[in-house]
Amino acid sequence: MKAVLEVLDLIEVTSGKLEKRRILSENDSPLLRKLLIYAVSPYINFNLQKVEHDSKEGPGQGLEAFFVLADKLAKRELTGNAKLNALNHFLAGTNYLERKWFVRVLTKNLRAGVDTAINDVWPGSIPEFNPALAEYYFKSVETPKKAAKNNQYQKLQ
Repeated sequence: MKAVLEVLDLIEVTSGKLEKRRILSENDSPLLRKLLIYAVSPYINFNLQKVEHDSKEGPGQGLEAFFVLADKLAKRELTGNAKLNALNHFLAGTNYLERKWFVRVLTKNLRAGVDTAINDVWPGSIPEFNPALAEYYFKSVETPKKAAKNNQYQKLQ
């Protein structure tokens, strides 16, 4: 677990997209993928903008406990004060490294520059949001003003 968060720390301090891709491909693990998917996927929403927490450190909670809490938040099983209480209780037991990355994942802001590199390394991991684009039914749309002008022109001929 600590290795996954240390990989994220390494990616954060690394500059260059190619270097970040290399680090991701060398440190491939199911937990790292899942954590990055939770952080970047537009279809997983935790409904949190900012997270307030204490600066006290705990023994550490672990990724599995984080995923349980994140799933409850995403499914909206915890809302309102129950959500805030559960989140504060969970974060009180985390150490600095866990708290840093868990808060960033929950607020959907990793600040590590890996958003586009994830699908480059593991294609199809993050679903893309592609809205349907409209097309013109007619090649040229004739407004009433244009139609009246064309009718006047045809009458003159």
